Amino acid sequence: MSELLDILELHARAVKTAGQIALATVIKTVGPSYRSAGARSLVLDNGTFRGGLSAGCLESDIACRLGGSTNPFIVTYDLTEADEFRGFPFGCGGTVEIFVEPLPNAQALNAVQWLANLTEPAVLLTIVSARPDSDCVSSRFGVTKSGRVFQEGFFQQKPIKSALDIDMIAETLFQEKKSRILSLPASDYSMTVFAEYFEPAISLAIFGDGEDARNLGNLAQTLGMTVRLISRNEIRSSTDIVSEYPGLCRCAVAIMTHDLNLDAALLKQLIPIDLPYLGVMGPRTRTEKILVGINADADKVMNRAQFFAPIGLNMAAETPAEIALSVISEIQLATRKLPPAHLRDTKGAIHQRWSPELIATAPGQSYVVGAILAAGASSRFGSPKQLAKLGAKALIDYSVEALQLAQIPERSERSEISKVLERPEIFEICVVLGSHSVAIQDHLDKRFDQARLRLSTIYNEKWRDGLSSSIRAAAEFAQQKKASHLLLTTSDQPFVDAALINKMLDESRASNGQFIVACKYAGRAGIPAIFPAALFSELLQLDGDKGAKSLIEKFPAKLIDFPDGVKDVDRPEDLMALSAS
Repeated sequence: MSELLDILELHARAVKTAGQIALATVIKTVGPSYRSAGARSLVLDNGTFRGGLSAGCLESDIACRLGGSTNPFIVTYDLTEADEFRGFPFGCGGTVEIFVEPLPNAQALNAVQWLANLTEPAVLLTIVSARPDSDCVSSRFGVTKSGRVFQEGFFQQKPIKSALDIDMIAETLFQEKKSRILSLPASDYSMTVFAEYFEPAISLAIFGDGEDARNLGNLAQTLGMTVRLISRNEIRSSTDIVSEYPGLCRCAVAIMTHDLNLDAALLKQLIPIDLPYLGVMGPRTRTEKILVGINADADKVMNRAQFFAPIGLNMAAETPAEIALSVISEIQLATRKLPPAHLRDTKGAIHQRWSPELIATAPGQSYVVGAILAAGASSRFGSPKQLAKLGAKALIDYSVEALQLAQIPERSERSEISKVLERPEIFEICVVLGSHSVAIQDHLDKRFDQARLRLSTIYNEKWRDGLSSSIRAAAEFAQQKKASHLLLTTSDQPFVDAALINKMLDESRASNGQFIVACKYAGRAGIPAIFPAALFSELLQLDGDKGAKSLIEKFPAKLIDFPDGVKDVDRPEDLMALSAS
């Protein structure tokens, strides 16, 4: 049973009692957290709960807050080591914001029921705060990937309807597969909306009725998956398995009949379908023999990304229960399009949804790589200038934070909702290292949550060849990421800020991304500069220490005045002058 069905089942029992009940939803997390945004829990005032925001500690505190009021509220928990919560420190290292809706609240429960019935991804907008009129809080508007709509409350009323471009918000969240908080400040009112990207529980169809198939089905149901177990007799009596089992095309499918003829009949019907997962029990040679027997291209089918034969991860599984664990783990990874990996080898937040390799930009959307060139030896400075302090921060911190604050997720929390999604860039930051790479990498590891910021480092082995070698390294990285644009900046221009980066992005968009956008200072053009993908090949041909100035002069370019661009740091006295100004 899925968490949502667990919540509904507990609610059906709890309403018969006299106690207080609330639906609690995680709407925002910063840093490490037990669950990600969108996690829900039904909490009773006696501490009983279903679903899950935590291992029970947060639910216990929420239960203590249910004092009889029916007004929704937001509670923030600081789970850092320094914070002592109810007498002991959690040490999780992050903060969690939870939207609590005391029941009865038809809008909240109807939304849970709607989500529980879904078989496709959806976006659900929930108003979590509003001023001065709070009557619209808890209002919902949902839309599925196919366009089916759910609506509760005030979403058809002005000013909400006119302020929200719901279609654009939904399109963006379907693309990003990520929830976010949207704030709408205005002169006479303000509103905060939790925009949630929702994926339904995995649907699994198991063909077979042996001990291994039953173990797999039981484990899948325990994990909340929707399971259909189809016996060998049902397969034999079927003439068209796809039409007889509606929704099969959206299911992960495990073939475990242990019967060559039945497996062949199933594969003949299922191979033409683009399933999220198709696994076949048995040795590779057995499956290849079946594929040849049904006149399928065995090599092509066996090499499909979502085709798995033999079925399961290599976990030294022997017993039916162990095999079930192996298969269910593979299904979880395959349907989420993730490779097997240990969490200990993963930097950043555990619940980070996005993966750079999996992002595909939507029509009209840009994928910008922002590259910070930081490979130089700082010979005139006498020590790594990238780590030199200007005020309380290292010089490279200013560069990283400028790109960080220019990203959509950060900007959205400060913008009007109607303008939140106007900037269609997907942003990734890379730092090009060379000399002093160990010291700079160590600083970045300690200073930034690199996974959350989409920040990575690349090592330029040829850094001694000059600036152009770092530009080539950045261009190669952008090509690998299939970026539409490469933004080049340095680690020694502390006056480059998010406002400048956003202005450059606006200018690039105004030219449909066809022109170079560069900065102008001291009567010349220079970086920061944005180059479209069409010029990556030109960047890869640069040599020596002359940088990209020649390309800015050769190709059409839009120049933005940036007088402070001359204030860079080459020598200790440059840093002293900036510190004194």
